[in-house]
Amino acid sequence: MKKIILVLISLSTCFMVGFAGYSKSSYLPMIGLKDLNSNNPEVSYDAGPYKQYYYYNDSMDLDSLMNHSDAVVEVSCLNYGKQTAYSILRNCKVKRIIKGENIKKETHIYIYEPTYMDPYNVYPLVNGYINMKIHHTYILFLKKVNAPSNAPSMYSNAYYLTSAQYGKYSQGHYEQTTQINEGCRYKDIQNHETILVDDKSVTLYNRILKSLEQL
Repeated sequence: MKKIILVLISLSTCFMVGFAGYSKSSYLPMIGLKDLNSNNPEVSYDAGPYKQYYYYNDSMDLDSLMNHSDAVVEVSCLNYGKQTAYSILRNCKVKRIIKGENIKKETHIYIYEPTYMDPYNVYPLVNGYINMKIHHTYILFLKKVNAPSNAPSMYSNAYYLTSAQYGKYSQGHYEQTTQINEGCRYKDIQNHETILVDDKSVTLYNRILKSLEQL
């Protein structure tokens, strides 16, 4: 009987050690924005539920984007941010205010970017969105995050993009139709501001950018 008990204990111990080793190996380290170039992850185009539930994508032109946005600002992105669920929270400095009563020039606001880092070395492009690059300047169409006024600044002074596809622009950076093929990696698309997969989207995006440059 004692031998049977010892055998069972040994088998249980081996099982627990093996399971612990497997569990440890299954928790892969998250890739940060800082490591995008060095890791050069594979890219996937994610049209998912974000388009339907979170972002404005109806009759799109400059006026409709302005009307559906709580703020339109030109910012400089200051950090690589941190991942929060399915978004990355970035710290930005306001350089110019196009719309936004409660925003002041040279102050800091926080932007929830509509993307996230996949531990399996995949960079999902949510509706084609590509993260802001640190110390670059962008014009953003933003919606205010609903948070208590006494919440920390990164929540009470936080925004998300009005549209994932048409919410971010860099002056002079016009887009062209781009397809995400199998094996496509970050370095293949890093010079884009967004991935637009059809001519209609490209025409619309570039038309809005041209209008912005005339403001």
